[in-house]
Amino acid sequence: MDTNTLTPVVKKLIQKGWINKEKSLTDGRSFELALTGKAMLNFKVIQAKIAKIQAKLVGSEHSKFISILNEAHELNERVAKVISEQMEEYK
Repeated sequence: MDTNTLTPVVKKLIQKGWINKEKSLTDGRSFELALTGKAMLNFKVIQAKIAKIQAKLVGSEHSKFISILNEAHELNERVAKVISEQMEEYK
């Protein structure tokens, strides 16, 4: 993810109390993100809700669904590569 996409997401998660952000002890240019106690306590509940939603969406076809997602991801990567190559030609 690009920084301009990730930064607002991180800020929102911090505001909602789901993650903490602290300056890295080993690299002053970076930050370390960690789940808060609140997030850890709710992790199992959230995971169960995700599983329930997935079951409603894909039912017994979970492996087929994952396969389709993987194919879509691979296609997206190939498209991004072609676009990048085309952009290089115009430089």
